Parts: sequence; C-alpha cells; structure tokens
Amino acid sequence: MKYILSTLTSFILTLWVSSSIAQSYVHQVLVLNEGYYDYSSSTIVTPVTIGSYDPASQTYQTVYTIDNARFASDLIIHEGFYYVAADSKIIKFDLNTHQPVVEAFCTGVRNLAIYNNIIIATRGEYLLNLDSHLQLFHAGDLSPFMSFNTTEGPQYPTQNIIVHNGIAYIAVNNAYDFGNEVGRIGQLNLTTLEYGNEIDLGAEGKNPDNMILFGNDLITVNNLDWTGASISRFSTIDNTWENHSISSATSGCGTSALNEEKLLFQISMDTVLRALDLNSMSESDVAAPQIPYYELSKDPVNGLIYASATDYFSFGQVYVLNDLYEVTGTFSAGISPGTIVFDVRSSLGIREHEKALLVYPNPACERISLDISSSQEFSIRDITGKVVMTGSGNHVNLNDLLAGTYMIHSAHRKASFVVIK
Repeated sequence: MKYILSTLTSFILTLWVSSSIAQSYVHQVLVLNEGYYDYSSSTIVTPVTIGSYDPASQTYQTVYTIDNARFASDLIIHEGFYYVAADSKIIKFDLNTHQPVVEAFCTGVRNLAIYNNIIIATRGEYLLNLDSHLQLFHAGDLSPFMSFNTTEGPQYPTQNIIVHNGIAYIAVNNAYDFGNEVGRIGQLNLTTLEYGNEIDLGAEGKNPDNMILFGNDLITVNNLDWTGASISRFSTIDNTWENHSISSATSGCGTSALNEEKLLFQISMDTVLRALDLNSMSESDVAAPQIPYYELSKDPVNGLIYASATDYFSFGQVYVLNDLYEVTGTFSAGISPGTIVFDVRSSLGIREHEKALLVYPNPACERISLDISSSQEFSIRDITGKVVMTGSGNHVNLNDLLAGTYMIHSAHRKASFVVIK
C-alpha cells in the first residue's frame, strides 16, 4: 500500500512539476533599428541594424547590420526564423544565430504577416508608382508566390496587416501621396486567395497607420491629413465600423499599442502618453515618463511595455515600463528603434538551442546546486520577470524564496526550477 501511495504521489508530483516548469518566457527581445538616411544627400549615414536584448541578464547587443538599406519597417518571428522588411527586400534570418538565410527583392515593402507558410507583404514607396501593393512569398525560400496588381488588388499603397479567421485585413492608406490619403480596409481571403470587399472608413478614417486586433474588432489608428488623428473600430463579424476623433490630437498619431483593454497612444511630437479605454471609449493621461516615444510594444508574457525614443540621427533608447508605467529598466539601442518583437519560448525547450543550466534537485526545498564554478554569478527571477535574488557560487540557499517557479540565469545559460515549501 505504501508503495502504491508513494508511486501515485511521485506521479502526481511529476505531472505538477512538468506543468509548472513548462512555462512561456521571453528568450530575447528583437529590436529593428531603422538607422539614419540623409535624403538631402542620398547617403546612408547609419545603416539599419538588428539588436537582441536579453531580459534575464539585461544586456543588449547588435547582432546584424543590413547594408544598402535606406530604412527598415517590420520584423516578424515564425518557427525558428524571423523576417525583416528592409527598403527593397525581405530577409529571412535564423532566430538563434541571426545569420541571413535567404532574401527576396520587393521594392517598397512595408509590413509583413504569415499564414500557412506564406509571407504576406504590403507595399508603398514615396514618389514611386508601383504596379502592385500586395505580394505573397513562400516562407521557406522567399520565392514569389502571388502578386496582386492595382486592378485585382489594392489600388493604393498599403501598410499594416492583421490575419484573423482566415482573412488578411490590409490597411490601405496611400500615405506616400501627401494630401491624397485614403482610409480603407481591404480583405484577402487566404483560402481562395481573392482580394475584395474593401471597406472605406470615410473622411474621419483616412490614413490608417497602425492596426490592432481587439477581440473580433480591428482598431485602426489614423493620421488623417496630419492635422489631427482618429480611431476607427471595425467589426470583422459584419464589416461595420465607427470612427472616434482623438480629442487632444493636433497632428497625427506617433505611436500606439494595445495594453489589455486600453489603447496606448501618443500624438506626434508630444510627450504625454494617453490611453483610450476600448470599452467606454474614454481617454485619459498615463503616468509614464513624458518622453516623445517612437515605438510602443507589449511583452506578452510579463506584461511589460517596451517604449523607444530617438532623435532619428544620433541615438536610440528603449525604456521598460511596468504596469504602473514606471521605468524598471532601460538600454541603448541603434538609431530609430522602430520595431520591437518578443521571442517567446517554452522553458521546456531551452535545450533545443542552447545548453541548459543544470539545477538539482528540482523541485527543491532548501537548497539547489548548479553546474557552474564557485565564483560564477547568477540571478533568479520570479514568473513576472522580477529579479528576486543575485549571487555567486554553485550552491544556492532557497530559504528566502517563496514556493513557486523561478528562472535562474548564469553566463547566458538558463533553467527553470520549482521551490516547494
């Protein structure tokens, strides 16, 4: 009987430990820095770069420089690779080595999305008439898959893409023809590969610059004609929409991001961060540092907000804000850090791409041992990402830790462990 109970207890504990350890964590934060291109002299002063920030060690490094690109506009992650839209090409990178795998020519590429291993690319170029504003590529080798001309596809330049329920929703804004902006949402059926049912958001929905999925609604942030800004709320259920003027806007919207049920946004050249409650549609100021932000992006695991700032030619800085919008960390990036993306992985998959830190026993009650030297430093974070302990050595006293799951990091090696009290 004791053997049966012991075996059952061990089995339950194993299941509990496995489910506890198998948690998502942010392996790295990828930052796409747009660089500095001097249009007056047609010179690339500072090239486009890709940076990787490690939240565990709080270190940032440039991992790749893209030469001969005037700017970069998007980065997406998919199955061990990431894809970058840079000026006239799409480049596929290995997610761990950051080395380019293959690239495709695509003039004026703006934003990217992926569906069933097909890359969807929107296009637009200042002072250049393109014969297609929507192109598809095979994700594997980036070979061309399909192109929509301006009769069969969007007539005007396009930008953001949201894939939802088998439909790619395309923001059509004509943003590079100043004074002639439009505001439309196009729909590409990803089963039939037919484009159509383009919805005009009207005069108060012109120039959608960002598009965010909120439930079954698309929220577009519109720059209008740069003398004001608005929010459009589009239902993917019945294709109805409504527009809301941003009361404080005297110019276009600089940046925006979804935070739970609130849309964070900032007006161009302003320093106040604001929030729009998407339930009540009421606005309020946010008690964040008053900085002109360039990009806002939310960590989907820890709930942190990454907010970048730049002067477009000499520096790039990223601030990490908690749920009270207090700065909990900051790091220097490249010039104009305009896209911030989170590489989220399962803690059980750590050994896939790097040697894991060996922790034993696991779970533990009072103490753990590590396969590091007696002088090597380590840090321990709780499931929110907060550092709860630092030290050095290969034996760690757990008396000050509460029961729960933690991540320990040492010299670019990580492991999850469970504390039982």
